[in-house]
Amino acid sequence: MKTIESLIARARHWQLFVLMLAPMLLAFWVRPMLAGATEQNFEQLSDAFTTMMLVSMPGYLLMYAWIWVLARVCNASLPPALRRGDRLLNLGMSVAIVYMAIAAWAFPKVLMTAEGTPFMAPVMIAHMLATVLLFYSVIFAARSVASLGRDRMAGFGRSFLFFLGILYFFVGIWFIQPRLNAAFEESQP
Repeated sequence: MKTIESLIARARHWQLFVLMLAPMLLAFWVRPMLAGATEQNFEQLSDAFTTMMLVSMPGYLLMYAWIWVLARVCNASLPPALRRGDRLLNLGMSVAIVYMAIAAWAFPKVLMTAEGTPFMAPVMIAHMLATVLLFYSVIFAARSVASLGRDRMAGFGRSFLFFLGILYFFVGIWFIQPRLNAAFEESQP
């Protein structure tokens, strides 16, 4: 994790922007495969959805890793009195990443079939759990970034703009990543 953390924390905003966006745009290139797919040809439709999800997954994995690294590095850069335990953050991001990887395969193959109907309730519970934990991680990261250079933990008003910047990462990364770069450089011996 330290190597990945170091790579993401030292990367420039434009590098992360391109690396996150490229797989998602590539998935739109795969989208024409859906044009010939109909409900009668379910196998082709299912394969097209799976391909789109798997092609775009590296961008989403990098986005989740960026949130995780942002929270960990900024939290570690805070004064000791302001640091929060990151056990729930680590659990939340792990669950969100594992859920995303499983869902990319399972959604088209299992849930879009009549045989997948019994799996709907457990998948919905897992989806809600992953979403709540991901939102906790984004809030944790936003408060950590907003508290950098302060002598107390940032409140809702100061954290809210960072929260939006993390959620809308294609815009927020341009403003938040330089802060992450500075916090990482400052923490290096």
